[in-house]
Amino acid sequence: MSARTVRAGTGPVRGRRGSAEYRRRGHGHPRPEVISTGRRVFGDVPVEIRNEARVHLWYEERFGVPCPPYDSTEDAIASFPATTCALGARITPAGEWRLYAPYGVADAFDLRLRPNPRQAPRQVYEAKVARWTRDWPELTALPWP
Repeated sequence: MSARTVRAGTGPVRGRRGSAEYRRRGHGHPRPEVISTGRRVFGDVPVEIRNEARVHLWYEERFGVPCPPYDSTEDAIASFPATTCALGARITPAGEWRLYAPYGVADAFDLRLRPNPRQAPRQVYEAKVARWTRDWPELTALPWP
């Protein structure tokens, strides 16, 4: 469930098309066992599973700008088109939750979209803003810098 749905007081899947990131070199697409685990964990919540270690191979063709290989999952998260969405969580081997939020969490809880020009071009951010504000009219979208 996203912070947007919690703050907006809506159900867990309204407009949600989330992503589960994982990093594994040498595989172009998520392996079947990763996908089946994701389906089991997320149930009916629509989630896209991406192999962030391979994004640089297709990003330029799809979005028109080159994308250097990411050094880590955190590096990929820090490049998301909106800083608001640059959040990652994982459970450590000791069972503790770790949150990665390179731009903080205030915008997510304040229902504010802030562009991140680090990687994605303007049209990618604006397309996401159009979809997200249609699904969550409570959002405030800041303009591209």
